[in-house]
Amino acid sequence: SSKTLAFGPGVLPGNSINFPTQFIIQAKDKASNNRVCGMDLFSVAIKREFADGEDSVAATTIENSITDNKNGTYMIEYTPTEPGRYKVEIDFEGTFQGSRGPIRGSPFYMEATDCDNSSANLLDGSALQTHILDTIKYLKDFSTTTIRGMEKTVTKDDFRALVSVKEHLRNIAGKAED
Repeated sequence: SSKTLAFGPGVLPGNSINFPTQFIIQAKDKASNNRVCGMDLFSVAIKREFADGEDSVAATTIENSITDNKNGTYMIEYTPTEPGRYKVEIDFEGTFQGSRGPIRGSPFYMEATDCDNSSANLLDGSALQTHILDTIKYLKDFSTTTIRGMEKTVTKDDFRALVSVKEHLRNIAGKAED
């Protein structure tokens, strides 16, 4: 379960209310390889959060459908009905001797707004495109900063430069875990 991924507009900010949104679960095996058949069991709970961070299961649970594509991927679809933040919890149910529990990154948080842009909710829509562009910019900035920091010359007595290089190495190790 810890290797399985979810991606798509249904787990990102930028969705429009009253239009269906989707995301895909890519099942992974223990070696982190993509599974190539279906029949895995997942539970998906989607709840609208209130301003104080609390949610009410009875009042805010959003119905969703899970479609097994029979190739290791699963399409989840739901329709946010009110503007706000939605908590998306995805659990693997332990089929095929796998470990039960939340998938990688779960819970996710989706933001829905009261705009009339149904294409934002599509797999090739603006919510996913914006997320990809923001992620690329973040990675580029991280890489540029890290390369500059790693290129610093450290002299024998320059403790600050050595600590700076070590901080960059620690940041790289942290990103490898993400």
